[in-house]
Amino acid sequence: MTKNEQQFRITNAKLADMSARLDRIRAKYPKQADFRFYSETTRNQVEQMQRELDWYALAKEGDVDKLIALWNERGSLHPKSKDDLALGDFLALLRVARGMRQEDLAKTLGIEQAHVARYERHDYTSYSLDNLDRVLGALGVRLTLGKGLLERAA
Repeated sequence: MTKNEQQFRITNAKLADMSARLDRIRAKYPKQADFRFYSETTRNQVEQMQRELDWYALAKEGDVDKLIALWNERGSLHPKSKDDLALGDFLALLRVARGMRQEDLAKTLGIEQAHVARYERHDYTSYSLDNLDRVLGALGVRLTLGKGLLERAA
């Protein structure tokens, strides 16, 4: 996940390289079926990079309501699809929307920056409800649990 301007620039450059690679594959394999076969991995990487850049651009707009809508549509503690938004990535996007660095959020919460970095990891899932509520609160979002959100495990 793109979490700062440097990563944004690097990802943009990589996206341009990958797009050029797709053009070369398209020229080498003019048949659509061959192109799809030989370009699948690259196309998936391009889609993922573009999605991350779009989400980061949305965060840079500072519109927390749009990010909350994105979470409500695609958010997941355990992402199963490439289109899912992991909770750690969502926290990073909220932080960016608030114009904060990890150090700023850590200071607000009275914790070390390393803890914020851990919370923002794509694969981190060991949040306590108290800590998650504190982090979200510091980012201007309220955690609400209500009826109808739970279902029986299979």
